[in-house]
Amino acid sequence: MANLSMHGFRLIDSFKGKLNHPVIVEQVNDFVYAFNFSQTNLLVLYYMPEAGLKVHDYPINQTEKKIIHIDEDIWLYKPVLVLSRIKVILGMGERVYARQCVVARIDKKTALYFQEEHHLQESVPGKYRYGLFFEGELMAVMVFSGGRIMRHTEGYRSFECLRFCSKQGFVIIGGFSKLVQAFVKDFHPDDIMTYVDKDWSDGSKFESMGFVRILDTVPQCFWVSNETKERISIKAYEKLDTFAQKHFYKVCNCGSIKMVHYFH
Repeated sequence: MANLSMHGFRLIDSFKGKLNHPVIVEQVNDFVYAFNFSQTNLLVLYYMPEAGLKVHDYPINQTEKKIIHIDEDIWLYKPVLVLSRIKVILGMGERVYARQCVVARIDKKTALYFQEEHHLQESVPGKYRYGLFFEGELMAVMVFSGGRIMRHTEGYRSFECLRFCSKQGFVIIGGFSKLVQAFVKDFHPDDIMTYVDKDWSDGSKFESMGFVRILDTVPQCFWVSNETKERISIKAYEKLDTFAQKHFYKVCNCGSIKMVHYFH
């Protein structure tokens, strides 16, 4: 592990200390390490800043291990969320059942604040926002786009589920389906489309809820600040002067899976 950064070692220590899960560490290449959670179905591929494109040919039986990809900047920028999400994947999250919860529409400010606290990606306002409440506490949020008229069928409307996130450390059993059902009851969409982050998911859970895999998108790239570890888009990076650009490095994700749930 001679090349592993101190931040990578800290992540390993967090697995041991905060999650009580020691890991087996294997060097994949000079800048990518595999953290294998023994006696579980989880394997984390950890990417240091110089890693470049994601590893897709790691020699492991895909049916036996769930592989997630973590860039060092994500670990440094939102360490609590990273550990919380892994904790849930390991089955250590606190469970709340959707049947115990109440669905209600929420305002933009509430939705944005909740995403900032509990989601790894950038917060989005969307047009329609739903919350799932347990004993008066907001436990999960789902954000939708406005309807898009599709030309292939007269009057056909498609909506996009832009974000879904639940409170850190919690698993809301049936929460995703309950929020979708509430939206369907209100707006009667012909379909709902969403993009699944391949860094964290293979889409199988969405398929179990009735979504159909349409296509895989190409990896999306960002520029990361060396100081703050915040990500900016390529377009934003290109607007910076040459001096400022020297303080950023490039990362790419695994791409996304476009999935659609048809209702008619």
